[in-house]
Amino acid sequence: MITFIHRHWHGLVLIAVLFVTALMASQVNSKSGPPRSVFVAWPAERSAPELVLTPGQYSDGTWFVDLRAEGFAFSELCQAVSGPQTIGHAHIYKGDTKVAAAYVPRAELGALSPGQHRFRAVLRAQDHRALIGPDGLITAQIVIHVPGDADATPVTPH
Repeated sequence: MITFIHRHWHGLVLIAVLFVTALMASQVNSKSGPPRSVFVAWPAERSAPELVLTPGQYSDGTWFVDLRAEGFAFSELCQAVSGPQTIGHAHIYKGDTKVAAAYVPRAELGALSPGQHRFRAVLRAQDHRALIGPDGLITAQIVIHVPGDADATPVTPH
């Protein structure tokens, strides 16, 4: 046992440091809400928006998604705008990969191969922190089905 500790003391110290850090972070965050360095709480006096995604396809075959959220204005990063609306942008994810940022209420998705494509949008503040409403992240999902040759109606010869 002493030989094991002697050979692996660096790893054991690292594990102990990570454990203590995780324990302390959970205590800090449980008392103050979500970490302010990562999230922005939606103002309590206003209803959080429902984010709605509507897919569309251009005549050249490329895809886009329109985003709508009442009480939220899409804006370029760090643009100073005052008013009753919260401003920011949205990050668009395909699976766990960020594929676009929407600073206007339309995000370009490009060409999509035949099959199912699941996209998720998350509203963000101007400084890229995720917006949180009373029910968690302000987010929406869509699935776009792109037909392929296998989806075509078979033609029966006469």
